[in-house]
Parts: sequence; structure tokens; C-alpha cells
Amino acid sequence: MPSTANVRRAQKTERELTAATEKAEREKKQAEDAHWAAAGDGKKSKAAQRADADAAAADAKAAAKEEARRQAAAEEAQWGTKRDGKKKVTQFDLMKGQEMDAKARLRAKFAAKKVEAKIQDEDETDAIVMRENENRKQDVGVASGMDAALEALTIGERSASPAPLSGKAAYAAFEAEKLPELKLEKPGLRKQQYADLLSKLWDRSPQNPRNQLKQ
Repeated sequence: MPSTANVRRAQKTERELTAATEKAEREKKQAEDAHWAAAGDGKKSKAAQRADADAAAADAKAAAKEEARRQAAAEEAQWGTKRDGKKKVTQFDLMKGQEMDAKARLRAKFAAKKVEAKIQDEDETDAIVMRENENRKQDVGVASGMDAALEALTIGERSASPAPLSGKAAYAAFEAEKLPELKLEKPGLRKQQYADLLSKLWDRSPQNPRNQLKQ
């Protein structure tokens, strides 16, 4: 088993070798950088140019991330926004949203009542029109019934009234009625004189069928 002193010496030697190797690599890199810096970028190899481009891209990416972080922090401090771009909801925003919702519900309720009132008015109008139509039908029925009753009454009166007499029969009835009156008014006349008076009265009498036709 190696002694502690030997182990320590071996570890020291390893550390010194590692340090020397790292130093040599640094010096080599510094020498290369100095050489290419003196020679210009056009003299660099493609690998060196690609390495420089990758390093520049990494630096630019890191700078962009840092700038984005800085801007997000500034916006959050100024406007109260989070890094994801969403605005913080305040108590005022909540109250405003509730007020808008209440107004929207009120408008919807008012519109519904307006539609309901319109439908009710239309129903009432239809009911009034239907009642008027029914009343009109009843009036027509009553009028028709009255017309029929009057027509029946007229027909009954016509049926009950006596049939008009013929010319000879009417004159005989007229003579039987008027001759006694003439004899009382003018007694002592001859038969022909009474006949002449009756003829004159008959010409003007409403019982004469010819006078009835003239009326």
C-alpha cells in the first residue's frame, strides 16, 4: 500500500501537469488569435470563420433575450402587465364588467317585454276583430230574420185581404150602398135620374176598379 507522502506527491505532480497543459493551450490560442488578427479575417480558415459566426450569433441571441427581459420588466412596472402580455384585472375592471352585464341584461329584459306587449296587442286586436265579425253576423241574422218576418206578415196580410171584385160586382155593391142614400137626399126622382147620379158617383168612387188601377 503506497504511503500518504507518495500519494500527495503524485497528486501534486498531476495538478502541475494539468496546469502546464492548460497554460500551453492558452498560449497557443493567444498566439493563433494574434496571428489571425495581424493577417486579417480573409486569412482565417473556414472553421475559424464559422466559429466566429457562431460566437457572434450566440452573443446576439443573448443580447436579444436580455433586451426582451428588460422591456418586459419595464412594461410590468409602468402598465401593470405580466410578461405574457396579459393585463392585470383590477377591481375597477371587475365593477365595470358587472355594470355592463347588468345593462345588457336590462336591455334584453326590456326588449323581451316589448315583444310580449306587441304580441298581446296583436292578440287583443284579433279578438276585437273577431267580436266585430260575430256581431256583424248576428246583426245580419237579425236583419234577415226581421226581413223574413215582415215578408211573411206582408204575405199574410195579402192572403187575409179580400180579393178585388170585378167591374159588375163592384158596381152592384156600390149601387146597393149609395142608392138608399140618394133616395134619402133626393126623394121623388125617377129611376133613370137615380141611375145617372149613381153613374157620376161611380166614375169618381175609389171602389171603381178603373180608379184603383190609376192609383
